[in-house]
Amino acid sequence: MNTNVIKVARINLQGNTLDQGWFKYLTLENGKPYMVAITILSEIFYWYKPTEIKDERTNEIQYKQKFKADKLQKSYQQLADSFGFTKRQVQEACKYLVKRELIAIEFRTIIVNGTRHNNVMYVEPIVKNIEKISILYQEPITLESDTLPHSNERGSHTKTEEAPTLKRGTNTKITTENTTEITTNKKTSCHKFETCDMEHAKLLFQLILETNPEHKEPNFEKWANEFRLIRERDKKTNQQIVYLLEWSQDHSFWKKNILSPSKLRKQWDRLVIEAKEEHEVKKNEQIRKHSGSHGRFAKEGYEKLPEPTRKWRELTDKEREESQQEYENNIEWLGEDA
Repeated sequence: MNTNVIKVARINLQGNTLDQGWFKYLTLENGKPYMVAITILSEIFYWYKPTEIKDERTNEIQYKQKFKADKLQKSYQQLADSFGFTKRQVQEACKYLVKRELIAIEFRTIIVNGTRHNNVMYVEPIVKNIEKISILYQEPITLESDTLPHSNERGSHTKTEEAPTLKRGTNTKITTENTTEITTNKKTSCHKFETCDMEHAKLLFQLILETNPEHKEPNFEKWANEFRLIRERDKKTNQQIVYLLEWSQDHSFWKKNILSPSKLRKQWDRLVIEAKEEHEVKKNEQIRKHSGSHGRFAKEGYEKLPEPTRKWRELTDKEREESQQEYENNIEWLGEDA
């Protein structure tokens, strides 16, 4: 047996589980796996997977819920912060999962220490539908004649046919690290891109396709490595990268010119300057618009313009407040120096 098989068996990684079937069924319009939705679903699934507790006296296995309330309480922003996504990305992914009846979301008004909190988000998985798209839940394959030697058998090398193909029903798990439980076994190379870099590459391509559906698919590994350089050499954060990606691809001029991470890197300083200037213009426009409206501005403050995908007038007061705060935070992410 390969010595690395033994070594891997000793590693007890903690965190989320990703099922292979999700990569097939949870996809974008271009057929690529919808990684944000897959990640969010795995996070929700993790929290609903109970902790096993063995009774010392009876040796019976009991299960303990990981969260305190009747349902898991997680906000869009909490999910976004956990994985380096934007709040908008998480909202769209959750809508995607709700539409496919894989999760259910409920907003409640709760009282905590005498303080009233409105629109508190609770989420739960719809297990029967998750089972339908998950390979892990289906019947396991039988190895039949392709057997593995018992661990205590020594001596002769057992000749077998080719290893069984993992078809529908495999019990194989794919585990991924989560910020909830961090493993120290991971070793990273400063010359190898990380998951977030690949996510940035796929996000940029997805945004480009919205403008030009015929755009040629890039070398994602090359793009991911370029995003690694933006993070490691240029010292830019994931939030800054995602914000400028979305901003540039929503800009009439830059969406035609920022068609690769190398172009983003080259034009970074100019993009930051223009993004901040645009922010100030919109801010001043709103101040002028509301300052003479029966003292409304003095009481409520200016309102931000709508997000590109939604009309401002359709947002609730709570959503407007959250959108305004998110917009302010995004501008701060760009940093003080251009």
